[in-house]
Amino acid sequence: ALCSAIKNKNITLWVIAFGELNSASETRLQTCATPGRYFKATNAAGLQQTFKTIADQISQLRLTS
Repeated sequence: ALCSAIKNKNITLWVIAFGELNSASETRLQTCATPGRYFKATNAAGLQQTFKTIADQISQLRLTS
């Protein structure tokens, strides 16, 4: 419910899964994330790359009025 409430306010929700997860947990995290904003990292290098990818996406955002 919390994920839906956040997304209903037009807030982009990035979700990163780290390590090994069972399929039910991974599905919940994917559902929680804004479409296209779910990432999975299994090690430190993957986690660093994921944060870089998210930073690149955020840097492309522009505010308009």
